[in-house]
Amino acid sequence: MTLPAVYKIKQSLPEGAPFIILCKKNLASFWQSFTWVDQVIAMEQKHTKRRESELIRRAKPGFAVIFPNSFGSAMDLFLKDIPLKIGRGGRGRSFMLNHTLPGFYRSPGQDSNHQLKEYLEIAYTAGGQGWDDHFEPASPQVNEKKLSELGYISQDNTWLNIAPGAAFGPAKQWPTTHYAELANWWISEGGKVAILGAPGEEKVGADVKSLSPESVNLVGKTSIPELMHILAESKFCVVNDSGAMHLAASVRAQGVAI
Repeated sequence: MTLPAVYKIKQSLPEGAPFIILCKKNLASFWQSFTWVDQVIAMEQKHTKRRESELIRRAKPGFAVIFPNSFGSAMDLFLKDIPLKIGRGGRGRSFMLNHTLPGFYRSPGQDSNHQLKEYLEIAYTAGGQGWDDHFEPASPQVNEKKLSELGYISQDNTWLNIAPGAAFGPAKQWPTTHYAELANWWISEGGKVAILGAPGEEKVGADVKSLSPESVNLVGKTSIPELMHILAESKFCVVNDSGAMHLAASVRAQGVAI
């Protein structure tokens, strides 16, 4: 959900100014899929260590924008020779920032704004203009041979992609029986179905596969860029409120989230 805000900051920079993303290691390949990101510094551990600190100092950034609200995320860029650090105050971290916005606190069941607004406010403070959700979509690079060995042929434009898993379990999952019924209907109409998901969601993928044997089960078998590529190439996507939903949005895939 930070994507539109991050892109607006990129657009505000002078031409030729390098644009660097600092993120957790497991998200590095995601940010590397965007051609407008010049460099990705991946944190090997939970927070910056000597290697990442040296890379940050060597890059000599003119300013940094910190999107997470945690104390640790501000500490990650503290004492890194960055002249201007922008982020939300509160949580005891304001002394590490040069320019702060009020802390953003949510009341369950009482939220009136999409979380996207929180990030757009930070981007606006950093020079990013606009309040829409526009961004230049990802262009992930993948190994087509590997995907074909898994049973996925990109050139076939009849794929329906379904993602039956979700990080918070059944509370955010459409029933597997419904996904299987949808998959079998699509196949009966001459299409193909790919079951998608992240590592840890293998059981729900297997459950759908058992009810829809002709579907191709790719749950836990693809990298983030490969998953993004498959979502981008699909005819249509049906997903839960999950990571797959956000990845689909990052490549502007057509579909619906349940």
